[in-house]
Amino acid sequence: TSYVLGDCAADGTCENEINGGVVFLFLVSYFWTAQVVKNVTHTTVAGTVGTFWFTPLEANGCCSRAVRDSYIRSITTSFGSICLGSLIV
Repeated sequence: TSYVLGDCAADGTCENEINGGVVFLFLVSYFWTAQVVKNVTHTTVAGTVGTFWFTPLEANGCCSRAVRDSYIRSITTSFGSICLGSLIV
């Protein structure tokens, strides 16, 4: 018994082709997202180190206020620049 599903013929041949443009856009989206996550982390670490350099008492642990403030600044104020820079890279 042979079942016909979608655009497939009864003999088992299908006319579905992988759209190269869609695959390309998915790959660009994947790599762009990976770069954005990497650069948000980089910006957060840079902000924390900068805070530690000027006010060492604020950056005294991994969950300190300096880390939280740097992360929030990365995902709000600097997010557009991070996304554009990630797209260019």
